This record gives sequence, structure tokens and C-alpha cells, in this order.
Amino acid sequence: MDVILDTLAAMLPEFDLEVIRAYLPLLLDATLVTVYLSILSGIIGTILGATCAIIRITPLSFPNRVVSVYIWLMRGLPTLIFILFVYYGLPAFSIVLDPFPAAVIALSLNAGAFWGETFRAGVEAVPSGQWDAGRALGLGFGPLMFKIVLPQAFRIVVPPYLNGLITLAKDTSLVSAITVSELTLTAQRAYASSFRPMEILTVATILYLILTSTLMVAQYATERRLRLPGSVAGLRERRTQDYRA
Repeated sequence: MDVILDTLAAMLPEFDLEVIRAYLPLLLDATLVTVYLSILSGIIGTILGATCAIIRITPLSFPNRVVSVYIWLMRGLPTLIFILFVYYGLPAFSIVLDPFPAAVIALSLNAGAFWGETFRAGVEAVPSGQWDAGRALGLGFGPLMFKIVLPQAFRIVVPPYLNGLITLAKDTSLVSAITVSELTLTAQRAYASSFRPMEILTVATILYLILTSTLMVAQYATERRLRLPGSVAGLRERRTQDYRA
């Protein structure tokens, strides 16, 4: 981080490095809150999304309709509006939540709806012949899903799922509206007290980029590991390596 700050100071002499050094520990602590919020919401959202996907592909009529309405609401509402409703609206129904739990609930429900559709699409993308082959072997629904369908669907859903995880990490900035002391709110308070918004926001930008870039690298590494040898991406990578050789 010191190297980055020294580079910025050389490029922009008007930067006040003392302000950055004074507020950097607070911003780093807030980044940990952002990471914790992302991980917790991601875990709950993943479980919720998987549950919704399973219900969506079963012939259960009533649960299917309930999940469909939930997904429709989450996909149609702006994330910020839903966060505000959970924190400010639920007290009208005698449900009062602290800012952090309200943020986790709102982000988890929002992410779970999108991931539910992602998981469902991945399962339904498995060729019908695979389902027929499993049934011909006498497999029930559970063994058919876990032994044949899900391993193939996993390769399909990983890229959009990890992309959704990156989006979730950025969406944590929205919970600053309900006074969760994550990176965005801490940065706002820092430049409000220091009157140096450029320095504070630059550091916040760098921290967000480090967080999201780490997830992007993990996404690329995971996709590369799960890539099929005969896929288009695999062939393109092989041609690139041959060209460089």
C-alpha cells in the first residue's frame, strides 16, 4: 500500500499523504467488515439459491409458486430499495433489526434469488439424455441429481455464480444507507471530517479494486480448472500457447 501511495504522491503532488495515513487504519478495518459481510451474505445466499433451484425443478406446485413470486420480487426490486425496506419498513410490522443483521438478510435474499435462477438454469442445461440414462439405470431423483446431473451442472453455473459473488461484494456498499460501518460509509465519514474527499475516495477505490480483483483471479483460476479439454475456451487457450511458442 505504501508503494501505491508514494506513486500517487509522485503523480499528484496535491495529494495529502498524511490524511491518507491517518485514516488508512479505519478504512482497512472497514474493508474487513465489507469482506465479512460479503462472505456471510454469500454463504446464506448460496444455500437459499440452491434451495430455490431444487424447488423450482420439482413438480411441487405450491412451493414452486411461492419461490417464483420471491424470485420475481427480488429480481424486480432495486437492491437499495429492498435494503431500506428491511431496515426501515419492517418495524411497521414490529420487526426491528440492527443495521448489520438487516444488511445480511437483505443482501442474502437478493443474492439467493439470482443464484436460484442461475442454479436452476444450470441443472436444466444438462441434456435430457443424461436424465433418461440415469432413470434407465434405476436411479431415484436424489441419486440421479447428485451422481449425474449436479456434477455436470456445476461446470455450467460456476462462472455466473462467481460473477454474482463479485456483484455481491460491490453491493455491500449500498448498506451504508442503513449506517453499517463498511468501507463506503467509513470513507464518507472520513472525508466529511477531513475535508479531503479525493484522497479518501482514492484509497477506498483501491481497496475495492483489490477485493474485486482477488475474486476475479479466483474466478478465472476456477474456470480454467473446470474447463473441458474440447471446449471453445480450451481450444483458444491452446492456440494462444502455440502462437507464443
